[in-house]
Amino acid sequence: MDYSFGLLQSPPDVRDYIFRDILAPPTIPIPDTYLQWLAWATPVKDQKKLGACASFTGTATTELFNFKELGHTLDLSEQFLYGEAKKIDGSPNEEGTYLRAILSVLSHTGICEESYELYEGKYPPNKNPSLDAYRNAIKYKITSYASVQPDPLAVKTAIFQTGPVMVGIKVYENFETVGKDGIIPSSTGELKGYHAIRSEEHTSEFQSRQYLV
Repeated sequence: MDYSFGLLQSPPDVRDYIFRDILAPPTIPIPDTYLQWLAWATPVKDQKKLGACASFTGTATTELFNFKELGHTLDLSEQFLYGEAKKIDGSPNEEGTYLRAILSVLSHTGICEESYELYEGKYPPNKNPSLDAYRNAIKYKITSYASVQPDPLAVKTAIFQTGPVMVGIKVYENFETVGKDGIIPSSTGELKGYHAIRSEEHTSEFQSRQYLV
């Protein structure tokens, strides 16, 4: 394996908004297949050997929502988001970060466009973000976020009602042998680490529980 994952477990926080508590259940049945959000998905990027998956997940999700609202794609800076998260995650000497730190940065600082801080695939980077990068980041702040319960129905409901969900998964050895169809089989082999992904659609075409990420 020549790449890293890098998701750290988010510590509990009683201040979290809980999705099921702030939004009423859907009034219509959730369809078995729901692929609407694919229309605004931005290209997959390579995190290289830095365990910055949480940053890539947060960036991709922010790009998707902005694409839907603005009508054009953006290229936002994973390096900026990862660096800002490392300042607050309490683990400055450990590679990787957690999703709550990513969401906190997105809501309080924002994220700048890629042109202001290019991805280097290492941390710390060669130079710190400029003042212009922080000014640009304000444009892409999110207004709020909520925690989704870790069960398939809750994730499926959140995708249907509001859009993609940032999730953390355990990565086992067979994760590296996924075929061209993109379907990850049942977990087998050695536990390799933890990975952040964006779950954006669901379908029952192949199995009762299948999500596109």
